[in-house]
Amino acid sequence: RNRAVNNANATSYSVRYDYFMSKRTTLYTGIAYIRADRNAQFGINGATGTGLQGAPGDNSHALIAGIRHSF
Repeated sequence: RNRAVNNANATSYSVRYDYFMSKRTTLYTGIAYIRADRNAQFGINGATGTGLQGAPGDNSHALIAGIRHSF
């Protein structure tokens, strides 16, 4: 909790599902949601570690899907 600024907290939810097609191949999907208070400013980072910051009070959503194969 941010005790220095009023209404600057957020709640986040996320779900991810992995489906193992074989010993070396996996499909994955996931979703994330951040519900921000009026003065809170958060964002969801991508795989590269960079993300977009929203304006204070903006909620953020993200969806991922992909395939991972090990050689």
